[in-house]
Amino acid sequence: MINKTQTNYAILVFSLIILYGINVYAFKKGYPTCENYVTNTYLYLALSICYIYLNVTNLKKYNKLGFPAFLIGICLLIYMSFVFPKTKEGILINHIIWFAFLTSLSLMILPLINVSNIESIYLALIVTFFIFMLMSAIVYIFPKFFEKTFQFVYPGLFVALLMIILIELYYLFIAGNYPKSMFRYMSYAVIVLFSVYVSYDTQLMFMEAKTCRKYANYPKSSLKFILDTVNIFVRILSLQRR
Repeated sequence: MINKTQTNYAILVFSLIILYGINVYAFKKGYPTCENYVTNTYLYLALSICYIYLNVTNLKKYNKLGFPAFLIGICLLIYMSFVFPKTKEGILINHIIWFAFLTSLSLMILPLINVSNIESIYLALIVTFFIFMLMSAIVYIFPKFFEKTFQFVYPGLFVALLMIILIELYYLFIAGNYPKSMFRYMSYAVIVLFSVYVSYDTQLMFMEAKTCRKYANYPKSSLKFILDTVNIFVRILSLQRR
């Protein structure tokens, strides 16, 4: 209990440090600046991970809210994907919606967290972190390759994601049975897919940094990385239970 409390306090302090960094680097006169775009996106990603961690640690009694949270999360995600606020009030609302989406995402993964032991959770976190760092580093090492292949690979990744979703929907709702062997194959496919997504989302971030002119939308920019990491983490954790 003491270790858990100490960890929560450490994460909370780290979150406050990140918030300070966001205030210093991401905002000027109350508006999100395009300067330090890459750094600011990573700061938002780090803040989101800390926030999700605190949620899944302290909201365990809301274990049965996964499906309502999923529906709310979809609506919030659609809103954030199409709305680009340019007023201080709109920017504030956008950040509130971002935190609401992160809360929904936390509630969605909470049932899996609650039935997993702490060793499995930490292992999944470590492997996810390693994959994210590796796939991001590759883009920094071979930037030209990802620039040249982005236009046709990125849409291909989306098509592959749709195929995986359709296959899983078939096994869950039509076949009525999801064989363990097929689940493992699909989980490996999801991990590989979102690992590649990390690389091309990193390239997309670089492209956004070049095209950003006046105001940045860092909650939206960080969303792609949040979804990548959460999907990788959830699949790794699920594989340990099968």
